[in-house]
Amino acid sequence: MYTDIITNENSIQKIKNTPLGISFYNVTNIKPHRHETLLEIILCLKGNIQLISADQTIELREGDVFSIDCMDIHYLHSQNKNNIIMSLYIDLSQVDTSFEYLRYTFFTCRSDACNQYQKLPMYNITDTLLSIAYIYLSHGNLNIHNLTNVYSKLANKLINIMLSYFEWYDYMNTNPNNNTNNISRERFNRILKFCQQNYMNKITVSEIAGREFINENYLSQFLSKSPFQSFSNMINYIRCYQSETFLLTTNLPNIEISYKCGFSDPKYFYKNFKKWYGHTPSEHRTQYIQQSNTLQQYQILQNSDILYVLEKHIARYHAFKITSIT
Repeated sequence: MYTDIITNENSIQKIKNTPLGISFYNVTNIKPHRHETLLEIILCLKGNIQLISADQTIELREGDVFSIDCMDIHYLHSQNKNNIIMSLYIDLSQVDTSFEYLRYTFFTCRSDACNQYQKLPMYNITDTLLSIAYIYLSHGNLNIHNLTNVYSKLANKLINIMLSYFEWYDYMNTNPNNNTNNISRERFNRILKFCQQNYMNKITVSEIAGREFINENYLSQFLSKSPFQSFSNMINYIRCYQSETFLLTTNLPNIEISYKCGFSDPKYFYKNFKKWYGHTPSEHRTQYIQQSNTLQQYQILQNSDILYVLEKHIARYHAFKITSIT
């Protein structure tokens, strides 16, 4: 019997009158879960953990940052409890309407994989996370107008950095400050959003080209420079990504899931799922069931447990900033 994936949001401390939530914890095992409208940014303050999301297992060490898109199913594991993790959550349903399409955006915000244009923005993200954490731990969740404004400005700063430097389109070592690249990114996002909203239907290159008022050859060349490298890769990845929810929250057979997600042939679904996730749909479902049956072990930390470690990180970043300026 399958049930909906847990959202694991009981541990999140909502910051009043802002789209932000925050939590500090150490972890042995956190079961697979997702956040429907929350963009999560993890900062490892001490120790190391494993983060498993979709087709990848990431080792997060002290100082590492990693973002998790809303609706991404993920879980955390560590061999010991000697870790301190901060998670900041941005509720995309509460941010400025100009950011609304964020829920259709894939981000690649990870400190261990920055290109030359992302190193300084990643420093700014870490610095902003530390600032939010320090303000929260120092002042608590007070409903003070000036404090609310500070949180809102820091949240907007994070979102703008993410949009400018860490959308998946920027993963191809292109200069995000280039105006031509900004126009290309907007086109890529329009195509991506349309495919995410219509993945269950037949979508053709001709249809997408018509929507963008370009010819098919130009569209193919354009997508060849994107992370997907082709239209077929893009739509098949999105269909596999959407199939994960059916695999992990229902007992529908794989054949039915393949048709629900727009695949005309179940064999094509199996082939593409293994290409993107590294194993078959059945293996992915079995792995999820095994992880869901493990004991949930994590501890929410109090301010006194975190403040000393946080101050060490802040001092280190301020020293780096002073050195960089001088």
